Amino acid sequence: MDDLFPEGTLVFAYTRREALIDNVQFEADPLFVAEAGIKIPVYMTSRVKFRYVEFVKENIGQDETGRLMDILTMFRYNAKYFHSEQRQMTIEFLCQFHDSQTWLPNEKRTSFSPMHRTVSLTAEIGPKDIDDRSPAITLMIPGED
Repeated sequence: MDDLFPEGTLVFAYTRREALIDNVQFEADPLFVAEAGIKIPVYMTSRVKFRYVEFVKENIGQDETGRLMDILTMFRYNAKYFHSEQRQMTIEFLCQFHDSQTWLPNEKRTSFSPMHRTVSLTAEIGPKDIDDRSPAITLMIPGED
């Protein structure tokens, strides 16, 4: 009996382009990416954007630009230790939350202040899209695809 799906047969693909249209992923502002010293495009899942970048009114003293730059700066810092054979790395940064916000498993208490949490994200380096093999970075909560 012949193979139902011969090697190399693509059955289904959900492209980054579709994820951007569907607001499942977002591109980080290229100006901020360049300012952080990153030379390839950076994308983030909607969960990362809405939890760690988007400004929450209760978070006095923080804004979206500052939060994004914190994440990008910590990525750039950790990238120095990244090995080319790896596809993923973990980055950590400090993020302020209102104490009524729920905790996620990738958030830890910090001694800095009760309103701050140390957040872990996964950064994956891979092709920009199925039809564009140029490199791109995707930031996600650990366990996200």
